[in-house]
Amino acid sequence: MLGGSWRWGVRRGAGERAVIMLRQSQPGADRSRAIRGDYRAQSTARSARPPPRLQGPLLPGDPIPSLVRWEFTILERDVQTERDSNPPIDMQPSSRRLLAGLLLPLLSPLAASDIVEVWQQGMGFNSNDLTINVGDTVRWVWTSDFHTVTEGTDANLDGSEAFHSLLSSGNQVVEVTFDAAFLAQWPRPGNRYDYVCIPHITNGMVGVITVEDGPGATFCYCDGTGAAPPCGNYGQGGAGCRNSTFMYGAILFSNGSSSASVDDLGFQAVHVIPSQPALLFAGTTALNGGNGVPFGDGLRCAGGTVVRLGVQVPNTAGVANWGAGLGATGGWSSGDTRMFQVWYRDPSGGWCGSGFNLTTGNQVTFTP
Repeated sequence: MLGGSWRWGVRRGAGERAVIMLRQSQPGADRSRAIRGDYRAQSTARSARPPPRLQGPLLPGDPIPSLVRWEFTILERDVQTERDSNPPIDMQPSSRRLLAGLLLPLLSPLAASDIVEVWQQGMGFNSNDLTINVGDTVRWVWTSDFHTVTEGTDANLDGSEAFHSLLSSGNQVVEVTFDAAFLAQWPRPGNRYDYVCIPHITNGMVGVITVEDGPGATFCYCDGTGAAPPCGNYGQGGAGCRNSTFMYGAILFSNGSSSASVDDLGFQAVHVIPSQPALLFAGTTALNGGNGVPFGDGLRCAGGTVVRLGVQVPNTAGVANWGAGLGATGGWSSGDTRMFQVWYRDPSGGWCGSGFNLTTGNQVTFTP
């Protein structure tokens, strides 16, 4: 399958997306790669195995014309030879093309869910610093020797790892999907997941994955990095304070976009109490510098001028959703920043006995 034969490293970050290697079909044009949101390409030399490293910031090069014909160059999985798409594909800026199950975005945001490959090359991971979206899958691919893909920053296995697997001739592919359920089960501050190869950590065989959870940024964790929680009710790193049902604490994710005019911003709260009311609200200020202040069984993160945005009843898994169309009630416009949070009832068995708790905060700065 064409979509299964890509063998290029990918570097992705907020505001920039590196696509797989591309080549313009105009005479004399060199191999190039596209940059999201900037109609420019950067020339990149041909490379034999191993595939080229697309790490570090992408530097703008020559402007791309308004209509560009691209050929998608494919590195065959087994024989490592190159072939081009036939016929070439015409792509307007900001367009997308689905090619045998693989979405190739040109100068536009990536799809909601993508597979990003990380190659093991010698005593290193390529690329070893990724920024992905919620729902994306990271696929580690083995090439030689014996390795592990182990979440954490040390070589000690203690059962707290979000993922751990061998990467060897007997297990040549390791995949982890960083969806909302994974982030809720294994919360980390800033959604940052460091990982190592245990046998070769002293060789610097480490990597990091940062998961962007929508247009907003989570903040105000009940893990000791901010304000001390009430009654010593610490939660897991990257989550809110513990409640009667979930030891990790509740997290608020954002989805949709930050566009005030489109008004498709939405939120999902996870690890709130099933069948108990949950209230989404927005404030103009991050309390205590974003560290929060004790309130009920948790930390209140959003303050200032506060607007209530609606009550939802979580499902049996402790998940509640607020859809698009919040702008009319919220009253924000382009350039405004709002801090969002969910207050939820915890009437029985809460750690501090106040009867309610709160999620982490989520900060969004609105665009046109």
